[in-house]
Amino acid sequence: MKQEDKNKIIGYRLEQAQIALDDAIYLNAGGRSPQSIVNRCYYAMFYATLALLQDIGKAPTKHSGIISLFDT
Repeated sequence: MKQEDKNKIIGYRLEQAQIALDDAIYLNAGGRSPQSIVNRCYYAMFYATLALLQDIGKAPTKHSGIISLFDT
């Protein structure tokens, strides 16, 4: 994969992470449920992790794929 294409994917994943984090902040400020806030935080971390893994040439698309990379 070309570096330019990789950078586009990384940028997209980081945008997704920022949106999820912004959602969590919005939900927290509105006094919404902890479950909803944690969900958005989880996805912020998930998307940021996908960006990092893409940068090192690993590109799982599922939660289980990411977890398996850390379960060594």
